[in-house]
Amino acid sequence: MRENKLDRAVALLARGCELGDQHSCSRQAFYLVKSSHAEADVATAIKLWTAACDANDALGCTNLGSFYSDGEGVPKDPENSALYFDKGCALDDGFACGMLALDYGRGTGVTKDPAKATLLAQKGCNGGSAVACTAWGVALEEGWAGAVDKVRAADLYRRACENDDGAGCARLAALTTDPAEAAKLRTKACSRGITDACPPRQ
Repeated sequence: MRENKLDRAVALLARGCELGDQHSCSRQAFYLVKSSHAEADVATAIKLWTAACDANDALGCTNLGSFYSDGEGVPKDPENSALYFDKGCALDDGFACGMLALDYGRGTGVTKDPAKATLLAQKGCNGGSAVACTAWGVALEEGWAGAVDKVRAADLYRRACENDDGAGCARLAALTTDPAEAAKLRTKACSRGITDACPPRQ
């Protein structure tokens, strides 16, 4: 039943894409990649996202940025990734702003610029992105654009963790002095894909 609903949803998105709705194209591409990692589907997804991004659909740009960042189905390309995140952020995608903030904070694919990274993280976090809130927390914890502020960083990590960002949970666990609370946070971080937070295998 669930698969049938998904098939219907994808069919509706494909129809919307055919009618020129670029956001439908972006979402269709996402489902294509998640349901099948076949080379042909990845190529189709990239084509759909590229067209959507060219038409100023933020999701298309952001998904391309993620693909080139992760090297998922394509070779890793930090410069291309940053370009797409930059456009996604300019189109007010908070996740793109958060990812671009991390790029500028680390100097990945762009010239390192901690002050710019902090502003981008603020923008994304205020736009509702948990990833961007974690990035802002990192900026404060490491003093990217001024004094170190671990108290505010912890507040931002907590906000991100409550919205299911595993990196935020892991960062908060590292700042927490309560061992039991830290363990709970690491467990949540592990369940959200942060393998470094997972207990060692026996």
